[in-house]
Amino acid sequence: VLLIAVSARLTWSQALLWQNSETLWNYVVPRAPESSLALNNLGDVHFRAGRFVEAAAAYSRALALRPDYAFLSYNLANALTGQKKWEQAELQYKETLRVKPDFPAARGNYGNLLADLGRYPEAEAQYLEALRLEPGNADVRTGLAEIFLRRERLDEARQNYEEALRLKPVNYPAASNLALTLYKQRNWEQAERWFLEAIRLAPGRAIAHDNYGNFLLDFGRYGEAVARYNEALRLDNSRPETYNNLGAALLRQGRAAESIPYFQRALELKPDMAMARQSLAAARAQAGKKAAP
Repeated sequence: VLLIAVSARLTWSQALLWQNSETLWNYVVPRAPESSLALNNLGDVHFRAGRFVEAAAAYSRALALRPDYAFLSYNLANALTGQKKWEQAELQYKETLRVKPDFPAARGNYGNLLADLGRYPEAEAQYLEALRLEPGNADVRTGLAEIFLRRERLDEARQNYEEALRLKPVNYPAASNLALTLYKQRNWEQAERWFLEAIRLAPGRAIAHDNYGNFLLDFGRYGEAVARYNEALRLDNSRPETYNNLGAALLRQGRAAESIPYFQRALELKPDMAMARQSLAAARAQAGKKAAP
């Protein structure tokens, strides 16, 4: 409120400073070094820009001024996670939840951290508690569903992805992983529907096209698969899996010579990719047979 009152009296030249929030908070913090609000807001600016080291420094200074303020502790935990400082981040999430046990966002993000570390039972417990506190949180519901998918608890995964999509229809991760869940359950028609929905929600994501291409490849729809893989490579030409998949589709079409450069490129990007190496040998053998008189 105080800052709003001050800004209402700014001259035009001073107002230019505030057109950029980073400029604003870099100006305010040296003049109000004891303001945890200003430090937190500066941390937020750094965090949104992906500058997690600077964000953590600002949040740490703010937290030193207000050590029992759970929101500052939570922000610091998120910044440490952004730096992949897993142990420090975990300690900070635990401290956040010690101060404020009924903090669903902190439990959800702590669950994300545990899931990334492969500690699925612990992650599940955090997600469930977050949902007890905030049942309508679609992102936490999506995280819980991913735990079930990774642990092959497919019915529970499907139920939670469907609920997440009911709560938040524009939810690419839930749509994409629901497609994968349905595929694992051999529900082919619904799986294809959700692969296509994932592409509709995120047409610029190469992996969405790649995943659908894999589905098409498995069903012998090689021409369609090739088109999807080509689109995936147009969007992102750095994924060795897509080159390998495109090579496989061409090889299954009997286009062995055409497939060879794609397997070679996959191996350039990922030299230890055994599947690409085996497929390259098969493609060369097939191409050699066709070239023989």
